[in-house]
Amino acid sequence: MTAFGLANTPPSRVPSKREPRSGRSGAFGQARVDKATRWPLRSPCATKRASSRPVHGNVRIGQFLEWPVPRHRLSDHLILIAGAVFMMGPVCLLGWRLMAGTGPGELWIILTDVWHGHAASAVLPASRMMLNSFILAIGIAVIKCATSMLAAYALMMFRLPGRAFIFGLILVSMFFPIETRILPTFAVVNELGLLNSHAGMILPVVAGGLGVLVFRLFLQQMPPELFEAARLDGAGPLRFLIDFVLPLSLPMLGALFAILFVLGWNQYVWPIMITTTSQDHDTLVRGMANLSIASQPGMVLVFMALIPPTAVFLLLQRFLVRGLTAGIH
Repeated sequence: MTAFGLANTPPSRVPSKREPRSGRSGAFGQARVDKATRWPLRSPCATKRASSRPVHGNVRIGQFLEWPVPRHRLSDHLILIAGAVFMMGPVCLLGWRLMAGTGPGELWIILTDVWHGHAASAVLPASRMMLNSFILAIGIAVIKCATSMLAAYALMMFRLPGRAFIFGLILVSMFFPIETRILPTFAVVNELGLLNSHAGMILPVVAGGLGVLVFRLFLQQMPPELFEAARLDGAGPLRFLIDFVLPLSLPMLGALFAILFVLGWNQYVWPIMITTTSQDHDTLVRGMANLSIASQPGMVLVFMALIPPTAVFLLLQRFLVRGLTAGIH
């Protein structure tokens, strides 16, 4: 026993400076190996050091320490795969029913008939209904994003009297969607003379507090020093909004635009209520009810209605998680 309380170690067993000690990763992130099983020893210290090392290409140095894969990760992937299969099941079944007994040439004829409005029971051609759907979805998404950002910016930048009460009133609208207030909204639109118009279809749906809530949470996370620096440089509220707030909130705008686009695209009840005497403003969702989904023209129209929301989500998918988490956390 030495003066430090350590047992005398034979010279052959004394670890050298180049040899890694027990429980630590050595050169290139390799851990001590058990001679009996030839498996790396899974010590917490070695795993932590290996996970913090840099990544070269697609391989992390020392990632073999994560083997075998933890069971909770495997179960997470299985749950995600099962959810994806469950969500895609109706679409695959619909495609199988459409392709069963229908050749490519016949399917193309049905597609052109639906697009030009020659299908049976078709009030409008699919091209006109798709245009109405695009006007409705883009109008709702753009106006709601713009008004939500301006409302949240005004509540955060200006010391308005009773701004907490105003924000509470805005949030109350989230609990009353358009379907729960159809009669009073229809009366107001009728008095304004907006029946059978795109403005009457868009403006009542725009009222909502989700975008204001998300943008207000995002603005609360901005450092106060940024506001003070812009104020000292002589930037007014409008200049600060254009030069600072708008570029920083682009991911959130993309995520909110994608969600609101799908919300506007799937509107069904309110467009039916607002077009009382004319069917020139029917959307694709309304057209599916006219053609009957069980028929082949109806199934073709369903696939046409699926393409634009899917394309929007694929184009803006990188903004969804980053933008929404930045506004909520």
